[in-house]
Amino acid sequence: MEYETENVKSGAQTAEDKNKLKSTPKLSPSKDLSVIYLYNNDIENIENLHVFPNLTSLYLQNNNIKKMENLKNLSKLRKLYIGHNKIGVLEGLETLQRLEELHIEKQSLPDNNPLCLDPRTIFALSESLCILNISHNNLTSLSYLSPLKNLVVLNAASNDIDDIKDVCQTIRNWYHLKEASFNGNPIAKRHRYREDIIANSFQLNSLDGKTISDVTRNFIKRFEEEKLIHGSKQNINLADIVPDLPRNYPTALQKAASASILRDSKCRLSQDLSVFDETDAVYIAWKTLPKRKPLLKTPQRLQNKRNLNAEKKRVVINTFPQFFAINLATMANRTVKDAKSVHGTNPQYLVEKIIRSRIYDSKYWKEECFALTAELLVDKAMELRFVGGVFGGNIKPTPFLCLTLKMLQIQPEKDIVVEFIKNEEFKYVRALGAFYMRLTGSSLDCYKYLEPLYNDNRKLRRQNRQAQFELIHMDEFIDELLRDERVCDVILPRIQKRFVLEENNEIEAKVSALEDDLDEDIEMDDDSKYDLEELAKEKEKDKRERKRERSKSRERQRSRERERHKKDKERDRERDKDRERDRDKDRDKERRDKDRREKDRDKRDKKRDEDRKRR
Repeated sequence: MEYETENVKSGAQTAEDKNKLKSTPKLSPSKDLSVIYLYNNDIENIENLHVFPNLTSLYLQNNNIKKMENLKNLSKLRKLYIGHNKIGVLEGLETLQRLEELHIEKQSLPDNNPLCLDPRTIFALSESLCILNISHNNLTSLSYLSPLKNLVVLNAASNDIDDIKDVCQTIRNWYHLKEASFNGNPIAKRHRYREDIIANSFQLNSLDGKTISDVTRNFIKRFEEEKLIHGSKQNINLADIVPDLPRNYPTALQKAASASILRDSKCRLSQDLSVFDETDAVYIAWKTLPKRKPLLKTPQRLQNKRNLNAEKKRVVINTFPQFFAINLATMANRTVKDAKSVHGTNPQYLVEKIIRSRIYDSKYWKEECFALTAELLVDKAMELRFVGGVFGGNIKPTPFLCLTLKMLQIQPEKDIVVEFIKNEEFKYVRALGAFYMRLTGSSLDCYKYLEPLYNDNRKLRRQNRQAQFELIHMDEFIDELLRDERVCDVILPRIQKRFVLEENNEIEAKVSALEDDLDEDIEMDDDSKYDLEELAKEKEKDKRERKRERSKSRERQRSRERERHKKDKERDRERDKDRERDRDKDRDKERRDKDRREKDRDKRDKKRDEDRKRR
């Protein structure tokens, strides 16, 4: 049973005000009433609701309520909508043990004061509350909401939350959280805000209205774990720990001793290393070690070895079907079933066939890339130490190229690739993500995600075709991806020119960072003939001239491209004519040869008949 008193907007303002309720109406007690609609009125106090013990839903939004009171008897209430009021403190809900939804958004408080949260109410709702809407309430922290361990949906948009660490620490307490919204908060403008929220959640499926897949969430969590592991490595100076340590110990011994100290802080390294003398070598020379006597290959030993090999072959043949052994080698080289075509073809075909076959035969591909998923890809990407394509006379692929082909094979989601590009800790991971985005992304995505990397000036090592390393920078690598036709021995797909996207208003025009500085450096003399207005007119004139020059250069470039395209068409047409002419010549020659063979065959038959008659 429902009771509704919604105000319908019709007529003049005075008539509308007359229809609005000033207080909660007095109704006869009823145990069947479960839903009450009292929104869009002028109610100031909550009262006369204690006579409905079985009430499950209460709608009180868009009123003038200033205090939450007289709700203690509604023990079966499940949904409470009380937004767009003037409530200053969330309180008085200690007895509502079954409340599942609470909407208290956009409270009109004086001087933009934040909504206060009563800890007793929060602890009382910790077991039941699943959906909470506290948007537009000037909140600065979510730590008071930590006890809500069964929270599933949270809307905290348009507040003043600016501490990302506090939010992440609070989200760790919400294991069942699946949807969250923080739009309009200062933290939403922070770098890597989305990645930090996802990394600290458990089952988050949607953030600010954008879907998060399980693969993306697991990948980001694993990425953050790997960064913590790489960032927590300690450097130990053995000379500080062991004062009397000899100075001629090798590097391998230092690493092994450092690892032992990290694993076991109680190790007595000084006692173990005191046996070494400072003048003598730590290890015995290899030539001084006693040689092992070779085993005699007796006939019985050879026969046992043959029997063992035969037994192994028999076991392999009996336990593994033949088709499984054949398909196992090619299983790791196939594209995933649900992969989408990229630029109208299989993603793996973006790499040339000869290079692709070399990658399949390489040791790194077989040992490191087998059964590699999008979530585990980050481990191998962090181990990269240089970029490059193929090297050597027999065309050996680099690990960078192998991982690129693996990404084309498994086709990770766009969020994972963007995470590769946005990370700042691992430069080779960023280079791998940028290279994959250039191969598979659209023209707009390439300019959107790769152009910001021009500000990254870190050094990269690149291996050339002669297996030698050379030094480049990240911005140079990005410039090659956007301008060159072949990078890392892979032919890049064509993308639209930037000025075409600018003319179609798909991307903002590029503005030089030096343009404003050059304008500011203009010094005006006291005896100058021009005032500020004339100077502004000259600036506008210069801008128009520069724009006109840019348009002329673009037009010249377009005309050159048209002429080049026309020449290519003519050359293709001439080539087709030559091919057709050659085909006609071949046909005529074949026809003449056929006629000549037929004539020779007729002559032979005629001669054979004459010989028979003569006999």
